[in-house]
Amino acid sequence: MIRRLTGILLLVATLGVASNSYAHTTECDWVAGHTTEPERQAPGVSPRLVNHKGAVFACERDLKADPDNIHLMYQLGHLLWFQSPYQDRARSLELISTAAERGYAQAQFAMGLAYSDGIFGKLLPVNFCESAKYHLKAARWGRYASLISYSRLALKGKFDSCKEKVDWNEVAEFLDLARGAYQYDWYGGLLIDDLQELQAKTHPVAKKK
Repeated sequence: MIRRLTGILLLVATLGVASNSYAHTTECDWVAGHTTEPERQAPGVSPRLVNHKGAVFACERDLKADPDNIHLMYQLGHLLWFQSPYQDRARSLELISTAAERGYAQAQFAMGLAYSDGIFGKLLPVNFCESAKYHLKAARWGRYASLISYSRLALKGKFDSCKEKVDWNEVAEFLDLARGAYQYDWYGGLLIDDLQELQAKTHPVAKKK
């Protein structure tokens, strides 16, 4: 099935996911949008340059005006994660996890990262099986970071004890797909090379015809 979706996913990875639920630009996008988010609606701002007071005010206001907007949920959640006078890790987690459950791929990647790296501390203990669940969802949407992260963690054996077993043919497809993503660069290519070499040694799959 994954091979039949490859062409579609390449388009998604290149263009991002469009949805009427968040495809409009707000002040929150201009003052708090992250430069690496595929679904960003504005150019983005480096976290170290964000004016947290103004950004939190703008994002709170925009989300209040559009409370079902999963993009704004993620934006505000991401903003509240950073060390600042306005940091609120508990609310950050609530917003990001809600956006992830409602299908926002960037939030799904963030949850996959949170479960594998323990960045929320006691609020969200490390759980690689939960990490796999979220990274897999995001990877199937073509999210570049999850295409690589899911494959890397799988090859490191982090998902071996999980109920849902790794489909190594799908991992191979993920790594191929990552090469076609618009975020791909030389450094990412080096990592993909290493992961493909590791998979060939440990979990070889049939070559494509």
